[in-house]
Amino acid sequence: MVTRTVASTIPFIKYEGCGNDFVLIDNRDGRWSRLFESESALERLCDRNFGVGADGVLEVRMSERGDCGLNYYNSDGRLGSLCGNGTRCCAHYVTGLLQKDDIEIEACTGMVKAVRSVGRDGAAGKGGMVKIQFRDVNVADITQYAENELFLNTGSPHLIIRLQAESKMAEHPVEKEGRQRRNSERFAAIGGTNVNFIQNIDDETVRIRTYERGVEAETKSCGTGAVAAALALDRMQPGRAERTIGVVSVGGRLDVSFERCHDKYVNVFLEGSVAATFEGHYYHSS
Repeated sequence: MVTRTVASTIPFIKYEGCGNDFVLIDNRDGRWSRLFESESALERLCDRNFGVGADGVLEVRMSERGDCGLNYYNSDGRLGSLCGNGTRCCAHYVTGLLQKDDIEIEACTGMVKAVRSVGRDGAAGKGGMVKIQFRDVNVADITQYAENELFLNTGSPHLIIRLQAESKMAEHPVEKEGRQRRNSERFAAIGGTNVNFIQNIDDETVRIRTYERGVEAETKSCGTGAVAAALALDRMQPGRAERTIGVVSVGGRLDVSFERCHDKYVNVFLEGSVAATFEGHYYHSS
């Protein structure tokens, strides 16, 4: 019996949010569902030598609850948890497609509100600023391991480590230490954690470098990590009850705004730039 290989030509848009890059595939009609059933195929798609290359894949799907649904896959091909920058890129695509300034996206954590704050320029337009709202974070769910070390979940799990002012952030061994911390026994039950190293620039701005679970390397930016860093900074160094903190990564700046209300953080928003960099077709054999 001869097994025939069937090749599919899958259209995609390459997106980046502060340097965190993604392959976006519109699968609202379900025609590319077989691709998303294969971890190895998605891993190859994200390979920077053998595929398109990306930190992850965004599957835009239909939703009965919102304007669209979103599944995020890490570059290892596995279905991931909430991706802040990926959700912002999805929002840019769908607001352009539907010609709406604000939408609701059904993500793995529930409904995410998104607002495109720069004029619409089409589904594959160059880019703009996109803001998304995160779920509330209970203070009781934030674990402090040491004076400058906190753990919290902002849709994805994050360990935040604040470096001293005299430390050289650019020279810090993020890959080595991040890998060790990510695979610590402490986080084995949740499949490991993302690891973020932050350093104050001033009272309202931090620098960040992130080792991402699922990518298994440092990425240029991480949206859920930026939110976690901002809330962690507020726990370590409390400020006004209503606050905006700038989080500067290798890929650019994200702004995190929130309100500290009694025992929780509410009205948590992440805002920053996104851009569609190019469109193409991926030849997938199945």
